[in-house]
Amino acid sequence: MKHHRGIALLGLLLIIVVLVALVPLATCQQHPSARDEVVMPTTAVPGQLATYLEATLTAQPDDAETLVVLADLYAHAGRIRDAIPLFDKATQLRPDDLTVRLSYAQALLASGYLADAEAQLRHALELSPENPQVLYLLGQVAERRTPPDLAAARNWYERAARAGDDPYARLARQRLQELAQP
Repeated sequence: MKHHRGIALLGLLLIIVVLVALVPLATCQQHPSARDEVVMPTTAVPGQLATYLEATLTAQPDDAETLVVLADLYAHAGRIRDAIPLFDKATQLRPDDLTVRLSYAQALLASGYLADAEAQLRHALELSPENPQVLYLLGQVAERRTPPDLAAARNWYERAARAGDDPYARLARQRLQELAQP
């Protein structure tokens, strides 16, 4: 039951993101002078979702799915400092949940917290040693280090590339081609 609610929350977030992207485009195409009217839905909808999720967490503070969805929302809004405690709590509640670890790692990586992202990815690697997403993201961490560790990045990408037609395997093959160019 909780899994279905988590999927429903993620689905709701996806629908809102799509609507936020499409509604302004449709409005601008129909009414070129209505640009100022479009700003309100774009900013109000994510705020309403955050308010709803925050209220849900007040009532159910140990709801891991809601913690992750709200943390993702915060991270995508540039509020990584608000997202981190939520991700931390979600990983405490579900230490062996690959999805939680990957969401947390991606948010940390996008915000430049390489060491913390790598720590989450190492946990994820223990859970799923040949997961192409985990392997690809570890390659990204290696590439973004200062200085970049291109040998390690290639190693991670090569492992990810073996996953056939998986999207992360394709991304890994693309990065390997790009790294091979002078």
